[in-house]
Amino acid sequence: MKVLLVFTFGYSLKTWSDSGTLYKELEIYKVLFKKYNIEFLFLTYGDESDLEIDLSEYGIKVFPIYLYIKKYRSKFLNYLYSFLLPFKLIKEETILSQVNLIKQNQLLGSWVSLLLKKIIKKPLFLRTGYDMYKFSKEEKKNLFVIFLYKMLTKLSFKFSDLYSVSSESDLNFFQKQLRLNGEKLVYRPNFISKKIIKYSKNRYQDRILCVGRLEEQKNFKFIIQEFSNTDFVIDIVGDGSQKSYLSQFAKANNTRINFLGKLNNEDLNSLYQKYNFFVNASFFEGSPKTVLEAMANECLVFVSNIPNHTEIISHLKNGYVFNIESSSLKNLVLDSKNINQNTLKNKASNRIETDYSIEKAIEKEYQDYKNLIS
Repeated sequence: MKVLLVFTFGYSLKTWSDSGTLYKELEIYKVLFKKYNIEFLFLTYGDESDLEIDLSEYGIKVFPIYLYIKKYRSKFLNYLYSFLLPFKLIKEETILSQVNLIKQNQLLGSWVSLLLKKIIKKPLFLRTGYDMYKFSKEEKKNLFVIFLYKMLTKLSFKFSDLYSVSSESDLNFFQKQLRLNGEKLVYRPNFISKKIIKYSKNRYQDRILCVGRLEEQKNFKFIIQEFSNTDFVIDIVGDGSQKSYLSQFAKANNTRINFLGKLNNEDLNSLYQKYNFFVNASFFEGSPKTVLEAMANECLVFVSNIPNHTEIISHLKNGYVFNIESSSLKNLVLDSKNINQNTLKNKASNRIETDYSIEKAIEKEYQDYKNLIS
């Protein structure tokens, strides 16, 4: 079986490599190749630098888009010319011949996969990790942009053969708000590999670990306020436009904070194991992998009371849920020191094995492929 994997618009192997997630992203495809002999063709938004990354052991061939079409400085022009890409690829028989299935990662750029589906007449599996339309509403983007995302979502759903979402909240949003339903809409949760986890008992008791982009969505301002004038230290992994602002805000609130920058996934997993407390205070999320990773690494997890969190974390059962409208987080962290934390940590770790393991995700992925091409 050959699967053409079309990357999210603007993403490449170099993007994955620079973000430190390359080998984590490749893991599922490596297993599918070795276990089921599924070969992948990666259509990336990269250039010749993507060809420098050797993926032969993964059964993957890489076709960087910007070897076939010109890359412009203007993002708008790159969007525009991406519509021509499927017609350029027709001439490249080595790319499209023997393809059994097209898979699209994320909604952005789905027009490339939709056009390819029409040209080569193969089934399309579109996977989303978060809902762009819902995010655009939460971020209060321009009404025209929101409308475009809504139309792209509806068109992609209509013409795909399978459309997966990674959270039950997104599934409900599709069914109730967008009124999109049917057998092609499926729930496929994010997954976590536990093979590298070595539980450590010696963890920081006076430091809080947070992971995420330094943007308003992640609500780091709330965490800084909660731990002002305390002995706790906030350590944040990630980068973003709010770094300078958050640094000044922490200083004004007498909150001790460290910005640890970006880390590759292996180093990040090692870091989780040094911390007892992990906090995610986001205003909205898709299916937050950082929460799943913290649970897998047996941190005590505290999350904001949003639907995409509460479908993963049950208050006082496998973690803590706090109200971002009130000042309850600090007290919950302090109160947690008076309970048997291992019970919650073990239940959180077991939840990962039960519902979010990579082994189950691989089996689902394989069955989806088989069903689509049969």
